[in-house]
Amino acid sequence: MKKVIVIFSIVAGVFLAAMLFSYFYVNELRVSEYLNDTLGEEYQSEIEFISFNLLSRTLRAEGITVSGINPDERMIRFDIDEISLNPIGIADLLRGKVSIGSVDLKESRIILEQKDLYKSEFFGTNLEAGPIQYDPQCNDCSIHSIIGNMNIRVDSLRSNFWNERYELKADSLYLNESQAKFGINTILIEPAYGEDAYFRSFDYRTEMFRVGISDLIFKDFDYAGFYEQGEFSIEKMSLESADIHITVDKSMKVEPDREDRRFPLEALNVLPFRVDVDSLLFRNTDIRYSEYAEDGDKPGTIHFANTEALFTNIRSKSTEPVILTATSYLEEMGEFNTHIEMSVDESGHLVKARGQLGEFDATRLNNIFVYLEGIQIKSGQIHELDFEFQLTDTYSDGYVSIRYNGLEIEKVDKIDLESGFSDRISGFLYNQVALRSSSINDGEEARKGEISHEREPERGFFNNMWRSLRSGILDTIKRI
Repeated sequence: MKKVIVIFSIVAGVFLAAMLFSYFYVNELRVSEYLNDTLGEEYQSEIEFISFNLLSRTLRAEGITVSGINPDERMIRFDIDEISLNPIGIADLLRGKVSIGSVDLKESRIILEQKDLYKSEFFGTNLEAGPIQYDPQCNDCSIHSIIGNMNIRVDSLRSNFWNERYELKADSLYLNESQAKFGINTILIEPAYGEDAYFRSFDYRTEMFRVGISDLIFKDFDYAGFYEQGEFSIEKMSLESADIHITVDKSMKVEPDREDRRFPLEALNVLPFRVDVDSLLFRNTDIRYSEYAEDGDKPGTIHFANTEALFTNIRSKSTEPVILTATSYLEEMGEFNTHIEMSVDESGHLVKARGQLGEFDATRLNNIFVYLEGIQIKSGQIHELDFEFQLTDTYSDGYVSIRYNGLEIEKVDKIDLESGFSDRISGFLYNQVALRSSSINDGEEARKGEISHEREPERGFFNNMWRSLRSGILDTIKRI
């Protein structure tokens, strides 16, 4: 009995000594110094409170700040309300390794900033991850091999970029590794100030974007492939709704030294990681393109409403084409079906497009033709419009075929929308010589226009696609 009491006393004494050691040694200053030594000279940290429970081998800390110091004026900062690590492998720690069952991080704020370029803030970041196994002697260990089963939730993201011209707002972000899912509830990208101020902040012609997205979801995301091999592999990406508005002011001069805008596949192939996405689905999407004419003061706008679009085979450096099939409603009324194939080989980029527009009130096109071309459609019904063309690195060519009747147009001033004498003469010639009132002309049921457009490499892809189609429609209207 005496022997048992002695052994118990020794064990209790050792345990009590360990408790006192952990209480007095594991403190804010020592842990902060250890953290600074581990992170290196480019970071500094502060900790308001820390505690260690030897029984559960749990480390809990509150009020942690980690700030990055960089001579290039890049700044990173973590403000963490609370973090707990449980259980900690004491034996591994004594051997210089890290072994933690789980990490629970609550309500942190992350700030990323590059002076005069961008600033991003993540609010309400919560992280659960584990187990964590790290050996400093492992030089080729990836984040995925060190940290297992990450689950991240972020309440909101606020960012400005491109010299503070744009603001990005995103809410309810989540990443769940075990379910291979990533999602964002809402995304909004818009200019930080008004349209006129935005365009005047440049000395050259450019595009302005407004983008709103809801319920962006990545399913079957291969996290291991992304961390270990740099592959962005997803089975399905989907957006429940989106609103995309692109605006161009042609009264601005073209930048003489501006680099050519890349085709979508070219941009895909130069990414620093490999992309492999089986499908990308857009639902309930509105797409608007607006343009100010060089001699106008109001934008012409074309609207593709309630668009359902499916991209398939989005793969880096693939010999198979990326295919887009879409159905939308032109100016909210005419069903517009499109099929586009994009490919690239040693000869360059090739985009093949074909589509069809159903029954449509032609006067709805005044939204774009009046302010850009000085053409006002007074009446007319389009019964069917078919088109087919291909776009290369330098040009587009193809045709538009339109079947219509009762079409009447007039020339107007782009600013006051009035018709002068020369405008009335031009309108008379169009109506009496070029168009007549019906597409039935020279024994043909439909009237054809030639799509012929020299690609403007400083313009975006969608811009060149629309202007190609527009060239064929205008050729139909203006051709004698």
